[in-house]
Amino acid sequence: MFIKTKVSAGEVKEFREVGKFFRLMESEREVTVIYYARGSEIARAEGVKGGYAEIFADEFDGIKIISNTGQNLQFVIRNASNVAYDTPPVGNVNVVNNNGVFSQFVETVNSEEDVQLLPENESRHYLLIQNLSVSQTIYLSFSGVAVDGAGVKLYPGGSFSTDSFCTSNEVRALADADGASALVIEG
Repeated sequence: MFIKTKVSAGEVKEFREVGKFFRLMESEREVTVIYYARGSEIARAEGVKGGYAEIFADEFDGIKIISNTGQNLQFVIRNASNVAYDTPPVGNVNVVNNNGVFSQFVETVNSEEDVQLLPENESRHYLLIQNLSVSQTIYLSFSGVAVDGAGVKLYPGGSFSTDSFCTSNEVRALADADGASALVIEG
């Protein structure tokens, strides 16, 4: 389901659609997205803008979008697939009803020698790595030494995340130029 809609200041828009994936494709200003299943709130994302996306293990059957200002919105709900979108998310996301603990840090990645972003961790359930660099590309390896031009390629602003399957392997990184920054979130 792909929706283009206009909301007025303070308006609450409700949409009934079964899904596991939501992506806010476009918004001019911050909004709050509330997810429901069987009439109960299951999650909430506050202060998000275009580029925000969330994947759920279980289905939601409706959402509400609240905007403090009038604006045009575009979003998509899918039950079986993700939707790619190159704009990085903007805003603060508050995860509600989460039973895990996240650790977060920023690591500098250079081009001469790869760096260990995370050691092997059998308890890892979630992983997000975002390239915070403006011009450097970062290469990730989950099976030993990271090599320039090989592995998962993160362009500036790009990210790698897991949802239904998360590797417990060591994670290493190498950049195509010195001074790259990688945001690492593990849960």
